[in-house]
Amino acid sequence: LSGTPVIFLTARAAETDRLVGLDEMTAASLTALKDAPQDPLLNQYFLSATAAREATLQQLGNALPAGSTMASF
Repeated sequence: LSGTPVIFLTARAAETDRLVGLDEMTAASLTALKDAPQDPLLNQYFLSATAAREATLQQLGNALPAGSTMASF
Protein backbone atom coordinates (compact mmCIF):
# COMPACT_ATOMS: atom_id res chain seq x y z
CA LEU A 1 0.00 0.00 0.00
CA SER A 2 2.87 2.30 -0.69
CA GLY A 3 1.65 5.81 -1.33
CA THR A 4 -1.76 5.20 0.29
CA PRO A 5 -2.60 8.09 2.58
CA VAL A 6 -2.65 7.27 6.29
CA ILE A 7 -6.01 9.04 6.58
CA PHE A 8 -7.57 6.54 4.17
CA LEU A 9 -6.19 3.59 6.13
CA THR A 10 -7.40 5.06 9.44
CA ALA A 11 -10.88 5.73 8.05
CA ARG A 12 -11.02 2.24 6.58
CA ALA A 13 -10.01 0.70 9.92
CA ALA A 14 -12.72 2.72 11.69
CA GLU A 15 -15.34 1.56 9.18
CA THR A 16 -14.16 -2.04 9.56
CA ASP A 17 -14.46 -1.73 13.35
CA ARG A 18 -17.93 -0.25 12.85
CA LEU A 19 -18.92 -3.25 10.71
CA VAL A 20 -17.81 -5.65 13.44
CA GLY A 21 -19.92 -3.78 15.99
CA LEU A 22 -22.91 -3.63 13.67
CA ASP A 23 -22.64 -7.36 12.99
CA GLU A 24 -22.71 -7.97 16.74
CA MET A 25 -25.70 -5.64 17.20
CA THR A 26 -27.56 -7.31 14.35
CA ALA A 27 -26.93 -10.78 15.77
CA ALA A 28 -27.94 -9.75 19.30
CA SER A 29 -31.14 -8.03 18.19
CA LEU A 30 -32.06 -10.98 15.96
CA THR A 31 -31.58 -13.36 18.88
CA ALA A 32 -33.77 -11.13 21.07
CA LEU A 33 -36.42 -10.95 18.34
CA LYS A 34 -36.66 -14.73 18.33
CA ASP A 35 -37.74 -14.52 21.99
CA ALA A 36 -40.04 -11.52 21.48
CA PRO A 37 -40.97 -11.31 17.78
CA GLN A 38 -43.65 -8.66 18.29
CA ASP A 39 -41.44 -6.22 20.22
CA PRO A 40 -41.31 -3.00 18.16
CA LEU A 41 -38.18 -1.68 19.91
CA LEU A 42 -36.18 -4.82 19.19
CA ASN A 43 -37.42 -4.77 15.61
CA GLN A 44 -36.26 -1.17 15.24
CA TYR A 45 -32.81 -2.02 16.67
CA PHE A 46 -32.49 -4.85 14.15
CA LEU A 47 -33.61 -2.73 11.20
CA SER A 48 -31.37 0.19 12.20
CA ALA A 49 -28.29 -1.99 12.65
CA THR A 50 -28.91 -3.71 9.32
CA ALA A 51 -29.37 -0.40 7.49
CA ALA A 52 -26.27 1.09 9.12
CA ARG A 53 -24.24 -1.97 8.10
CA GLU A 54 -25.35 -1.65 4.49
CA ALA A 55 -24.55 2.08 4.48
CA THR A 56 -21.09 1.39 5.93
CA LEU A 57 -20.42 -1.26 3.28
CA GLN A 58 -21.44 1.22 0.60
CA GLN A 59 -19.11 3.87 2.07
CA LEU A 60 -16.25 1.39 2.10
CA GLY A 61 -16.96 0.42 -1.50
CA ASN A 62 -17.06 4.05 -2.59
CA ALA A 63 -13.75 4.78 -0.82
CA LEU A 64 -11.79 2.05 -2.59
CA PRO A 65 -9.10 3.16 -5.01
CA ALA A 66 -10.05 3.14 -8.69
CA GLY A 67 -10.14 -0.36 -10.14
CA SER A 68 -10.47 -2.05 -6.73
CA THR A 69 -13.40 -4.13 -5.56
CA MET A 70 -14.46 -5.37 -2.17
CA ALA A 71 -14.88 -9.14 -2.25
CA SER A 72 -16.61 -9.55 1.11
CA PHE A 73 -16.65 -8.63 4.72
